[in-house]
This record gives sequence, structure tokens and C-alpha cells, in this order.
Amino acid sequence: MYSIIENHIEQIIHGKIDEKYCKQYRTITEKLHGIDVRNDSEYQRTYKNFWTMNPWLNKKFCVSYFTKLEQYKNNKKDINLESLLRDLYKIPVNNKGTRALQFSFVTKLIHVIDNNKPIYDNKIGDFYFIRITDNNDIDERIESGIRIYRFLEKEYKRILRKKLLEKSLDHIDKIVRKHSQGCTFSKVKLIDAIIWAFVSKISKKMDFRETVKYE
Repeated sequence: MYSIIENHIEQIIHGKIDEKYCKQYRTITEKLHGIDVRNDSEYQRTYKNFWTMNPWLNKKFCVSYFTKLEQYKNNKKDINLESLLRDLYKIPVNNKGTRALQFSFVTKLIHVIDNNKPIYDNKIGDFYFIRITDNNDIDERIESGIRIYRFLEKEYKRILRKKLLEKSLDHIDKIVRKHSQGCTFSKVKLIDAIIWAFVSKISKKMDFRETVKYE
């Protein structure tokens, strides 16, 4: 799959990794330490929009979420994935009292604080054929998420060590610098953006699927 990406990187990121994408990402990462994210509604709007946070997440959950972001932004060494998952699971996500494991948004919170940490979402899950275990046991679901997270950490290191996306990383880095006044993203974020764009394209664009189908 990586070789397919290498051969089609220009098509993959075209229209996906654009000026708006780069600007929003820079906003949520660069403004993090200059504001109190618990009280900055503009920052929260940009953050929710970039990460496509579910609009039905209620105020109580969002308050708790951004409180955690504020709490750990200057203490990234103290961040613990399991603790965050458990703490936020205790907070209902809607007014009916429903609780849900927000694995994806917890990985995004950690990444905003430490951009060398991986992000999980449905597109990453689709690419690697990995999903949180589908059962009602919260301990098993959390353990499943931790295993996925560790896999992504190891896999991204392998990609970089073996230069499996060397051409793609070089190309997207130039695009990001163009849209970000010379600034760039971490290698982990660049890998994430490439995979996100690839799955977005291949799932929606029939012409692109036909291009790569027989490689």
C-alpha cells in the first residue's frame, strides 16, 4: 500500500492538504500555549472543526475535554493514554447520560500537546484494518485502544526508519511549507495527513480507485 501512495502522492493530497487545512492545524497547535483553552471559544471552534468533533457532544463533556487539554499542555510527560480514556469515559456525552469511549479524540488531544504522537480516526482504522474491539466491556475496549496506539507508534517509526514514504513525505512537506509561511509539521503528522488523504480519495473517487486498482 505504501508503494501505491509513493506512486500517486500528488493525486492523493491534491485538494486535501490545502491552505485551510494547514492554517487550522497551525492555529490549534501554535496558539495552545498562549491562551487558556478552557475559556477560548474561538480556539475551541477551530479545534472542533479541524478534528471534526461530533456536534452532539454535550457541553459537560466538552468542558471536561478542554480542561484536560489545558491541564496537560505544559506537562506532556505526565500524559497517560489509559487515564485519559478512563477519565473522559466517566463524562456523559449527551443529555441522556450516555457514556462513550472517545478514543479518537483522546489521541488527537495528546497529539496537539505532543506532535510526535500518533492520531487514530476511522480513516487510519480503515487503512490498517484496525478497530476498537466491539463489545460492552470497557476494560477490554480500552486495552484494545492501547494496543492500536502502540501499533501506530511502532509502525510510524518503521516507516521513517525504512523510508517507506520518503518521496511522499518530501512532497507533502513542500506543500505544507508553501501554505504555512515556511513552517512544517512533524513527521508523524505528515504521515497521518498522507494516510488520511489517501483513504479519503480512494473511498470517494471512482477515477482514483480505477487508477490504482491494478497496481
